[in-house]
Amino acid sequence: MNPWVESDRGLAPNEEYEMKALLVFSVAVLLVGCSQAPVLAPEAEIHGVGNIVRLDPAFDSIVLKDARIEKVGGGFQFTEGPLWRPDGHPVV
Repeated sequence: MNPWVESDRGLAPNEEYEMKALLVFSVAVLLVGCSQAPVLAPEAEIHGVGNIVRLDPAFDSIVLKDARIEKVGGGFQFTEGPLWRPDGHPVV
């Protein structure tokens, strides 16, 4: 009997062994991959850039008192940012 051909009794012995080995290997890879939590990088302390001048007390209802200006990138040759129009609609 050819060991690579499925018979009336199911899979041939070699194929059954290979299927079990593949299952055991897959479960082992899954367990190893999920067993350790990823190491998180420590959070950097946030330093503000510049300061916020509050000329109107109503501004405190929009921006938190402890808010800081945060630099999100640098070293660019040319950048263009959003423009805020007085009617409240941003123009990108």
